[in-house]
Amino acid sequence: MFLVPLNVLAMMPFTRPFRWAWMVFTYLVPLLPAILFWVGIVSMLRIYSPEHMKSLTEDLEAPDCVWETGRMRVRGIPGGLPFLIGRALPDSWLPLAHRDIEFCHAGSRLADELKPHKL
Repeated sequence: MFLVPLNVLAMMPFTRPFRWAWMVFTYLVPLLPAILFWVGIVSMLRIYSPEHMKSLTEDLEAPDCVWETGRMRVRGIPGGLPFLIGRALPDSWLPLAHRDIEFCHAGSRLADELKPHKL
């Protein structure tokens, strides 16, 4: 009984008349959930901890920004979802040279650190 799925996978190429649709529904469609499961697991393993994100932003040369890291409580995610938010300081807190800046300029080190890593 337990070998029936394996027998179907092994014998499907030999069925007559041959139809490509049967191959798609026998091999490709069952693989999609497995592929999505794998991608989800690997993506979860690549999530940075708030401590690591804080260390990435400590030495940034962005005097016009305040960086906030932490964990957001989300149902179904044990330990919460880590976040990193960069906020521009109000104009009154900035020196004249930095006023009217709309976005935080994070520098290249953070961008380099956040690139995908090879496993």
